[in-house]
This record gives sequence, structure tokens and C-alpha cells, in this order.
Amino acid sequence: MQGFLATYFDVLFHPGSNTRIDRQHWWQAAVLVWLVSSILSLSAANGLSGAQISLALAAGWLGSLLMWWVSTLLIHFTADLFGGQGRFADTMTGIGLAIAPMMFIAPLQALPNLFGNLGHTLALLGGMGLLFWTAALLAKHLRIAERFSLDRSLGALILACVFATALVAVSGISILLQIFVWAARL
Repeated sequence: MQGFLATYFDVLFHPGSNTRIDRQHWWQAAVLVWLVSSILSLSAANGLSGAQISLALAAGWLGSLLMWWVSTLLIHFTADLFGGQGRFADTMTGIGLAIAPMMFIAPLQALPNLFGNLGHTLALLGGMGLLFWTAALLAKHLRIAERFSLDRSLGALILACVFATALVAVSGISILLQIFVWAARL
């Protein structure tokens, strides 16, 4: 497990020296995705019983792994449009390791309980900082995994966000249209 801890420390505090963005270290990324999913699920499980917590954990794990795979698929596709030369497994490893800062979301969620309104402000600012940190790691890891420049990495990430937004919008519109069609049949 020392390899995992060294990888986690390097990802967080020495991203420039990180050479573990390859398919040999995919298991470390999978463990990190699992840990972050567990922490987020448990931190949101206020007032749930044991069975409900188990179900929330299982749903969180399944959802996180599915989102990890789908986002990697979309980002790898857009990186290929920008001339990326990496493999899917390398991109998946880089994206999995890039979510490392999200481990600190649970302590941020406790700040409103400790400090009241000031805690809400601190939690908001800290959450935005974690999102920026994660986005920076994601761009850096995509650059390493796809073997291209940072500007192409940022372009691929922005295009992936545009595609994801368009996909959600089209899905929402099609669901609404389907509801209207069903309502017209009544």
C-alpha cells in the first residue's frame, strides 16, 4: 500500500513529477475512485439506517464507476479529436487520479456545523478551490496520458464539457417530448 500512498501524495502535492499516469497504475486510480465515492456517500448519509447506508454506498460505488468510465470515454474521444496519442486505459488512470482532492470535501461539509454562516462561506470557497484543483490536475493528467500540449488538453476538456452539456440537454428535451406524446394519447 506504500505505492498507493506515494502515488496519492505525488498527485496532490507534486503533480509535475507524477509519472504514474499509465495503465500499470490503474488499480490505484480505481482504489482512489472507490475511496472518494465512499467518503462522499458516507458524508451525505445523515440520519440513514444501516441498510440505507449500505444501499447508498453500493449506489455511490456503481454511479462513480459508471461516471468514471463514461467521462473517460467522452474525454478520450475529444482528446483524439485534438490529436491525442494516448490509450484509453492511460486516460482512465489519469482521470481517476485527478479526483484526489475530492477527498477533502467531507471536512468542508462539516464547516457550516462548526462556524454557522461563516462556515457556509468557507465551505463554498473551499469547494470552489477543490474544483479548480481537480480541474488543474485533470488537465495535467490528460496532457500526460494523451501525450500532447496543455492547450490541447484544455481544449479537449472544454469540448468534452460542451458535448456533455449537449447530451444532457438533448436527453432532457427528448424526455419532455416523450411525456407530451404520452399525455396526448390520454
